[in-house]
Amino acid sequence: MTDISHRLATTFWDRRASFLHRELSTLVKDALEGHCGIHPTGTQVRKSVWIEPSARVDPSVQIDAPCYIGAASNIKAGVTIRGCSSVERNCEIDLGTILDHASVLPNTYWHLVCTFRESVVDGTKLEHLGRGVSLDLGTAGLSARHRQAKPIRYGRSMRVADVRRTGAPGR
Repeated sequence: MTDISHRLATTFWDRRASFLHRELSTLVKDALEGHCGIHPTGTQVRKSVWIEPSARVDPSVQIDAPCYIGAASNIKAGVTIRGCSSVERNCEIDLGTILDHASVLPNTYWHLVCTFRESVVDGTKLEHLGRGVSLDLGTAGLSARHRQAKPIRYGRSMRVADVRRTGAPGR
């Protein structure tokens, strides 16, 4: 493939991915708000907050509905998850990260103290939907792709039953 045809193909796929990410974001919002036939799986721990039983959520995590946290995901201390955000299966969101109207796609690890607003995060790639900007932050060491689900250990993290009983995480 020539350099020009490679650039054209890359641009085409980048634009197609951007379109699909916008559609995904809209679908997630509609599902979390109950505006379509798709319903989140997992346990509804309070109004419009669903957490899969195998997910680990640190007690300090702040969750504002609606949101979804997928199976085998690990949400660490100091994370804030705001409305219409979803963290899919086998993701790890590190210390102090803020998700605000963001979708984190499966098998994604994001480093500590990052803020994502109106974004789709897929492994090392980040797309800001409002600005149409895509970045690959893997070379900066801010993200990685998980290969497979880790064994689930509960330790200090809360299980779904604990969240339901205590009302945590959240405000």
